[in-house]
Amino acid sequence: MFADQAYFNIALAGGFLIVLLFLRQLLINKKAFISKLFAIPITKGDGAIEVESVKKITSAASVAIINVDGERMLVGIGESSVTKLKDLKGNTENEE
Repeated sequence: MFADQAYFNIALAGGFLIVLLFLRQLLINKKAFISKLFAIPITKGDGAIEVESVKKITSAASVAIINVDGERMLVGIGESSVTKLKDLKGNTENEE
């Protein structure tokens, strides 16, 4: 009976080690890991985010025009959230 308990403990420790290694991989490479897991493509680019303009609406809310890898968008910014409101076309200069 002692041998059965020893094998059980070894199997339990091995399973625990596998779970820890899985969580380590998830935390270290979460973007690539999640992308592979759910077949989500990773966008290429330098990941630069540029804030072009910000307009305060209330003391806790504002809107901003941001440029993410060449794509401009209007976002709403609250105390604890950022929401994409609209994709914008064109460049940053006013065209006349």
